[in-house]
Amino acid sequence: MTISKKRAVLSLFVIIVVAAVIFLSFYFFSKQKTVAPVFNEETVSVSPTFMTSEEKGALFIPSEQRVQVLQRSEDGQVMVYKLINSDTDVLNDGALDSIRPEKQ
Repeated sequence: MTISKKRAVLSLFVIIVVAAVIFLSFYFFSKQKTVAPVFNEETVSVSPTFMTSEEKGALFIPSEQRVQVLQRSEDGQVMVYKLINSDTDVLNDGALDSIRPEKQ
């Protein structure tokens, strides 16, 4: 049983290609993927903002009601707000922690 020279070269070529694919797949998938954090990991001090009496009047909200502004448009108009009935309803107590996702 002799193997022809053509078949031997083809088999060697296939073995080399398969070995290269396996090596490259291990090389690329075993690398530790590092992701730069979007935000600093430090706590940022931010105080909550509340609506003024004029803003409440424009939205027909009673002036004695506390209203926290959550988002404003570029021109300063209130986009998102929350009615505050007690101090526990305030979404931001003055400190924002980092929202960087946990590494898996």
